[in-house]
Parts: sequence; structure tokens; C-alpha cells
Amino acid sequence: MKKRHSAEQVVAKLRQADVELGKGLKVPEVCRLLQISEQTYYRWRTKYGGMDPQMAKQLKALEKENASPLLNRLDVALLKTLPSVRQSWYVKDDDSIVTDCPAGVRGGAAGV
Repeated sequence: MKKRHSAEQVVAKLRQADVELGKGLKVPEVCRLLQISEQTYYRWRTKYGGMDPQMAKQLKALEKENASPLLNRLDVALLKTLPSVRQSWYVKDDDSIVTDCPAGVRGGAAGV
């Protein structure tokens, strides 16, 4: 059964794991106690280790915001309109953004 945990729940479980590890339990025993796999524990530790619940909540909000395809399209539209940005970036015909321009393309060529 797959279970989703909120960022706050993850941070709380990681704090509980730290307490249990401090008592001398091993990681597999702590994972059994928390009802998570060892892989999940280490993944959470990498991503959320040292965060407080508020920071984890902000991280989730930023990840959700960055996943929006509308924002990506707006970024492309913005790059097309700013001449100062065109010198270091260019937009290909398929609206993908390229940062390393081939020789002779800088300055607005390539469909920008």
C-alpha cells in the first residue's frame, strides 16, 4: 500500500528517527517502528534532513510552482521580448531555451 506523507509528517518522522537512533536503535529497527522502508528513510534524510516543518512546507510549494508548464511558457515569452537577455540566451523554434549558443547565433538570430 502506497502512502503519501505531507512535508510536516516527514520532518516529524525524521525527528522521531533521530531520537530513536540516539537511544541506540539501528536504522532498520527505526524504519520498522516508523513503518517506512530504509530506502524511504534515506531519501527523506537526503531531501529533508535538518529542516523544520515550515521550511519543508516552503520547499513543497516551490516544487509545485516550478512544475507548472504555464510558467515555463511565460519564461520563454519573456526571453523573446527582452533584448538584453537575448545576448546570452536564445529560444529555438520548438520554444526550448538554450544557454550555450552556437557560434554566430548570438544577438537575436535563430528565430528570436
